[in-house]
Amino acid sequence: SLSPESALLYEHLIYRRNEQMAERLFQIGIDGKVRFVAVGILHLVGERGIPSLLAQHGFRVRRVQ
Repeated sequence: SLSPESALLYEHLIYRRNEQMAERLFQIGIDGKVRFVAVGILHLVGERGIPSLLAQHGFRVRRVQ
């Protein structure tokens, strides 16, 4: 469990940035062209991660190995 200070830090540094980055990616990806995007690992996980946020906008998100 996160301390209140850590939770606030995650909210500002990770989750809000995820929302901003996902919104920007949505805007530039609306033309339907394939894009490759690289971000730090903390931005990829969970329901509030960038892949989940983009999927909620109807994007097909897949992991490349």
